[in-house]
Amino acid sequence: MVSEILRPKSIGEAARLAQRPGTAILGGGTWLNSGIAAGEAAPVAGAPLALVSLEHLGLDFVEWRSGALHIGAAATFQQVMDAPGVPEALRQAVAATASRTLRSMITVGGELGHCPADSVLIPVLAALGAQVRIAGGRSLAVEEYRSARAAGPVGLIVEVLASDADGPCAVASVARTSHGRRSLVIAVAAASLHPRVARVRIVASDCRGQVLRLGDAEEELEGSELPPKDRIEKLVRAAFWPTSDIHASTECKRYLAGVHAADLLHALAERQASS
Repeated sequence: MVSEILRPKSIGEAARLAQRPGTAILGGGTWLNSGIAAGEAAPVAGAPLALVSLEHLGLDFVEWRSGALHIGAAATFQQVMDAPGVPEALRQAVAATASRTLRSMITVGGELGHCPADSVLIPVLAALGAQVRIAGGRSLAVEEYRSARAAGPVGLIVEVLASDADGPCAVASVARTSHGRRSLVIAVAAASLHPRVARVRIVASDCRGQVLRLGDAEEELEGSELPPKDRIEKLVRAAFWPTSDIHASTECKRYLAGVHAADLLHALAERQASS
């Protein structure tokens, strides 16, 4: 149960309060209100829980500064969707949460802090090479942040910074319904895809906890002309071994990952060639 809500006036104060046993960060409250995160945050089931609110810290920004996209930890999915200049892939990622009510509650920091297995936003941020800035000045790539979080508390998220957000990027997700659990997410990005591939990133999520940069496939594509779709499909399938679930088998996910990655990369290349 919630015993109190703390409202710090500075990021430093919030970071110190968040280190206390039995506390949890309160952004939009989506996961805390569901009872899922509350049970995780409390040291003992049913123990009093103090919430550290971010409402007075000014972290609800979505803006471009010095050529990079900065998204505050308290920015909601709806704010990301509505902000000018946000890459289309990021808009699609937050729009995958079909309910506007939820988009107006879920925060970017909350999504990273909870790391839902079927998140669309996290693979897109990884494809964009985004950095997660933690209170105190530490910055971690999204993949590093996920690994560190799995090992224990990382600290208070301040913002997400994407320096490559102005390059080609696209995402595809697979789900049975608009409100259903996703079974696969594929995100791709590159500095260039025409006439040659440069700094390509391919990120695959099996929506069972595995979010991978497909390094072997990226290495094969780097520096060359974009190969035909069937070649990209084979490269992606060879690099990705997802976990099956009730929605799709491992082979089905591998097949769909290859198809979506090839389609996305070719669509981006065509768009770049015609611009």
